[in-house]
Amino acid sequence: MHTVILNPNVIEDLNKASDILKSGGLVVLPTETVYGLAADMFSQEAFKSIFLVKERSSSKVLTVHISEFSQIKTLTDNLCINTKKLIKNFWPGPLTIIVKSSSKVPEYVTSGAGYVGIRFPKNNTFKDVTDLVGNPLVATSANRSGSFSATKFEQVFGEFNGKVDAIFKEQKGKILGLESTIVSFKEEVPKILRLGSISHEEIKSVIGNIKLETKNSSKKCNKKVVAVDATPEDFSDYINSRQNLNIALLCFNEDANLLLERRGLKVVTMGTENDLRGLVYNFYESLRKLDNVISKEDIIYIHLPKKEGLGLSLYKKLLELFSFREINLQD
Repeated sequence: MHTVILNPNVIEDLNKASDILKSGGLVVLPTETVYGLAADMFSQEAFKSIFLVKERSSSKVLTVHISEFSQIKTLTDNLCINTKKLIKNFWPGPLTIIVKSSSKVPEYVTSGAGYVGIRFPKNNTFKDVTDLVGNPLVATSANRSGSFSATKFEQVFGEFNGKVDAIFKEQKGKILGLESTIVSFKEEVPKILRLGSISHEEIKSVIGNIKLETKNSSKKCNKKVVAVDATPEDFSDYINSRQNLNIALLCFNEDANLLLERRGLKVVTMGTENDLRGLVYNFYESLRKLDNVISKEDIIYIHLPKKEGLGLSLYKKLLELFSFREINLQD
């Protein structure tokens, strides 16, 4: 398959993406969080193709993405007051809501469960293409199962060139770097199923009582991983005292300035400790860099962000991605 590279600023390319999706093809589109692998919601063959291309289990559902508030009526007849409050405050934006689906949503989209995840991305390219298609799009993060989410064109091109019909080359700096926050309204008290680019505190400030029920899921690392909760000074002292010859670090800029030079030390920085937006933006790029430098002999040490706001989102994401032992040096 020949993959076409598309420019979001060229109307002919937007129309080309729309034509591909209407004919049952797959397009990699940027959202404001990470790149997404998208198909027309009403094309069952295209829906199935996403799982094949991504090498993802078909038991997992896909989120439906809209580009106009009016499209909600196609997807659900069941919006409670709290759902409307979140929509008013965070759409378009990095929020996914899970609500009871309408009869217009194909059963293969809901896996027969009767619920649908809906998102309204804040990205002009995604909106323009969805508008041209005229239908909501199903989409998931554009990365092979087992690899980290992609925030740059080069990453999705490396994984999907020759496997999808088209990829958009998004402008630098328009992607936040962490997936949407997922809120489920299946029960009387809503639950946050995944913390992402909207923090727990932000959600709670809008609707009040809410459960935080994120799970530790797929473990992408079978190496020894130690997560450290500490100040930059304590973290660097701790690392400097390690006798291991093979150490890889995922840490902050402040840490790097305090570390002693030594053979076998590999350092990947995420950004400045107190710049949470910057850490989020660099998160997946840093993980990919770490993945490229580590060896099977390395012990990985991660300097944990503060567990509040977006720092808690990053911590929960690390729990999903790694199986680690946690050390607290701040007690």
